[in-house]
Amino acid sequence: MVHCAKCGVVPVPESQLPVKCPTGSISARAGNPLDADLAWKNIACPHCGGPATRDTDTLDTFVDSSWYFVRFCDPHAGTPVNRVAADYWLPVDQ
Repeated sequence: MVHCAKCGVVPVPESQLPVKCPTGSISARAGNPLDADLAWKNIACPHCGGPATRDTDTLDTFVDSSWYFVRFCDPHAGTPVNRVAADYWLPVDQ
């Protein structure tokens, strides 16, 4: 989606899909790396040609929160997921 002050939220034209993420180095700063890449983020509105920005929130809430149950397999692991513990405990066969 593209956010334009004049047109509102505008879908990316089908001819421009898929939208590819920028290549190269990723910012080491905290937060969304797509927000930091202004050359990728700031574009022309596909409807009016005026200044607009790409939507940088690429994952919905379901995807963002659908992994946490794996953490319960080893809540004290030094990494987000302990693969050995996850392979042992999952899937739950209740």
